[in-house]
Amino acid sequence: MGVVTLLALIDYFTQEDHTPYRSLVFLINDGEEDYLNGAVSYAHHDLAASTRTFFNLEGAGAGGRATLFRSSDAEITKFYKGAKHPFGSSLSGDGFKLRVIKSETDYLIFDGDMGLRGMDVAFWQPRARYHTQFDNDAHSSIDSVWHMLGQALDTVKGMSEDKTDDDALEGRTAPGVWFDILGDSFGVFRLPTIFALTMCLLTITPVLLGAVVFILFQRKKLYLFSKAGKDATGSPLVPLSGWKGFFRYPIAFILATGIVSAIAYLIYKVNPMIAYSSTEAIWSCLLSLWFVVAWTSLNAAAVWRPSASHKIWTLSWQWFGWWLMLIAVAVAQDRYEIGGLYFLLTFYGGVFVALIISIVGLFTLPAKDELIASIREHDNEIEDNDDRSQLAGLVGHRNDDDDDEPSEQTPLFGRSRRNIGGSSTSRASITGSDSCSRGKECSKRPYKNEQYWGKYLPKYTWIAEMLFNIPVPLIFTAPIGLLIGTAIAQVGADGGNEAMFTGKS
Repeated sequence: MGVVTLLALIDYFTQEDHTPYRSLVFLINDGEEDYLNGAVSYAHHDLAASTRTFFNLEGAGAGGRATLFRSSDAEITKFYKGAKHPFGSSLSGDGFKLRVIKSETDYLIFDGDMGLRGMDVAFWQPRARYHTQFDNDAHSSIDSVWHMLGQALDTVKGMSEDKTDDDALEGRTAPGVWFDILGDSFGVFRLPTIFALTMCLLTITPVLLGAVVFILFQRKKLYLFSKAGKDATGSPLVPLSGWKGFFRYPIAFILATGIVSAIAYLIYKVNPMIAYSSTEAIWSCLLSLWFVVAWTSLNAAAVWRPSASHKIWTLSWQWFGWWLMLIAVAVAQDRYEIGGLYFLLTFYGGVFVALIISIVGLFTLPAKDELIASIREHDNEIEDNDDRSQLAGLVGHRNDDDDDEPSEQTPLFGRSRRNIGGSSTSRASITGSDSCSRGKECSKRPYKNEQYWGKYLPKYTWIAEMLFNIPVPLIFTAPIGLLIGTAIAQVGADGGNEAMFTGKS
């Protein structure tokens, strides 16, 4: 398939209307499996002295799309942006760099021994047939050939028409970080740029978050860390319960992760080879199990102890976890030049925006003293308008206007206290357990047993929070998961440790 691609490129560039600005060398070599002898032979050829860049076509499988495996630097990778259907992630290049992928291609000679700048493009499906008697054209497709040819043609055209000085072509720039977006767009960045962005997120976002929290504190709207509001005499009046639900998410996360890890170990012990034949089934099983366990535990906690601050605490824990992960990403970028973890920045950025939206919603709350004063005012109104003590209704005293005779439906402890502004001032109403029959009033009430101040929180910010926290990161992450899942389906073919999957050494 690589030979067919090269012959098609030769046919294109030898046409009169397609004469390239730079000279092109088309190398059809053999002996790769015997210590890369074909590439080594070219390194000793006279033509080797005149070459500056390369575009290597490889195969880690017989089909699928041709992915950009490796690249020498960011500047040379920009030529790949001209491809109509780009595909690849710099995470695969890190796999070679860290020796997770132990096999090699001619890239090792061109980039390492000859010092050329270029890219490594290869098929990567179906991995289970790689290096077997089934690694043939019968298990490939014409679409795979067209994809490789299209990538090669667009990239080589850009490289051959470049008018940069030859001396500049010999100099390397910073390592590149690249990725495709849904197979239609392609992003290329210098690793120092991604590192600078990572450091900015690590430092600026906590400061911004702290500033918002401080403003909330100054305006007395920071209910999250409050236990109970107090009146002018200092005695507790309203249970604010800001800490309610604080430990809920980490407990659910640990529980779900532990169960999934146990099931993964069980699969490894019972049927390790299923990873070869049913990779998608493994992914679906483990991911579904994690979400089911997490949802069940969080939902049970919400039924047992409803909390208006549950969402904010959950997003806060997620943000803190990704912030710690971002520290590890920064270390990998700075010390080991690992740029393939760029997708973790999208997770961090998404959950941070969602958290900010959720916390900004606290500005809709009344100040704590205003909330307490309003409840005290309601209490005073009832005391002034009732000629008997408020306790009278709680011990079976009937008002003068209660003309109907007692029956089996008459409350044992008298009439319930009147509602003011759609919410009762009794202790039950403060916790949200009173009944409600009027739609307008119900929209202003907290959910049952949630904190009283929860009724002031906006109810529709979850849409924006969900969009930033889930779909946006998945656009960058899902293709990587599919790529890695398929690429490691047969690590033995790459010289990897088969014991990792088979349990045998």
